[in-house]
Amino acid sequence: MYDVSRTVIGAEPVTVAELQAYIMNRYDSTDQDVSSLLQDMITSARELAEQYCNRSFVQQEIEYTENVKTSWSDDIPEFVLPFPNHLSIVEVKVNDVVPTHYQQGGINQYTIQFNGRWYTTSSTGTKFYFKYTAGACPGLAKQAIMQIAKDMYENRGVNPLSSNGFNLLNSLKVY
Repeated sequence: MYDVSRTVIGAEPVTVAELQAYIMNRYDSTDQDVSSLLQDMITSARELAEQYCNRSFVQQEIEYTENVKTSWSDDIPEFVLPFPNHLSIVEVKVNDVVPTHYQQGGINQYTIQFNGRWYTTSSTGTKFYFKYTAGACPGLAKQAIMQIAKDMYENRGVNPLSSNGFNLLNSLKVY
């Protein structure tokens, strides 16, 4: 069993001005101020792209908790942290205690490997907690986010999403 929470700490990868330029002549100049609407669409498009790819496209702080219920294990616990484009490990805890016996591996997607055996006396298991930062937006993802936001804007009230933006994201998916 695991739990994940994410807190955005960076700016959106696409600005309102960039989206307006991308939409160009399709931008509805009769609207007094659509910047708030476009900003909401950028955020929604980025969140959809992140969900589709299982990656972080804006810098965020992620907290990941997993309970391991094995009572005695000769296996070395290893965790692959979700939502790659990892930047740094902020904190690691085992049963709310900071351990010193683990190794970090990986470049873009971190793995944490603990050394030694684990014995759990609690019926709830061993609680592993990881807090880390992640987020980077490759150019292809930025183009896809703009395409998804453009579809949302142009098709308001109808079917807001085509597959165009998501097709761009296929090569960035993490399985």
